[in-house]
Amino acid sequence: MFILKEPKTLLISCALTMSKTIRSDDDLWRLIREDQESAFTQLMERLFASLIHYGRKFSSDKDLVQDCVQDVLVDLWLRRTQTQPILSIRTYLFSSVRHSVCRRARQNQRFGSLTSDVEDMPFTITFSVEETWIADEIDRERLHQLNLLMNQLPPRQKEIIYLRYYQGLEKDQIASILDINYQSVSNLLHRALTNLRGQFPTSLPVLFWLYFSLLEN
Repeated sequence: MFILKEPKTLLISCALTMSKTIRSDDDLWRLIREDQESAFTQLMERLFASLIHYGRKFSSDKDLVQDCVQDVLVDLWLRRTQTQPILSIRTYLFSSVRHSVCRRARQNQRFGSLTSDVEDMPFTITFSVEETWIADEIDRERLHQLNLLMNQLPPRQKEIIYLRYYQGLEKDQIASILDINYQSVSNLLHRALTNLRGQFPTSLPVLFWLYFSLLEN
């Protein structure tokens, strides 16, 4: 049985290890529960960057977010045989990082005032584009317009769009992460897309692809 003496040391070493076997996230979780360290390595390699990227939408403090993600992953390993059944390990980790970052940010008063509810936290999308990278001036202007409209959306609508189109999560997974029902996710997503399609009736899918490829980490 593997005994974890230095959790964060293991976490760092795992990030440097490349595993060739491809398994689903939930297959890896089943192996982790059987004390297979290599499965933990693969899962961390697969999700670490995405979890960091998601956490940065709640806090601009890189160190805070990285600490939160590491703590969530270490806790997953330490409690691998004690946790309740998890239907989707990816959903579980995104939800855990969401709550961890928001809780730590509130404690540090990163947003100027304390708030008791994670839903009151801002969800910030920072758009960065090299002007020379996009040769088409029309596309460049549309992207900047899309950025303005995105950041005018309510935080939850913006978060749902991010999780759906950037992270590629399904609506049921998003519902679990946000702790709301499936229909609420569908309604909020429909509302947000309706507003955006009013400005970009034909080019929204392509603009989404460009937009999310240019988001800052």
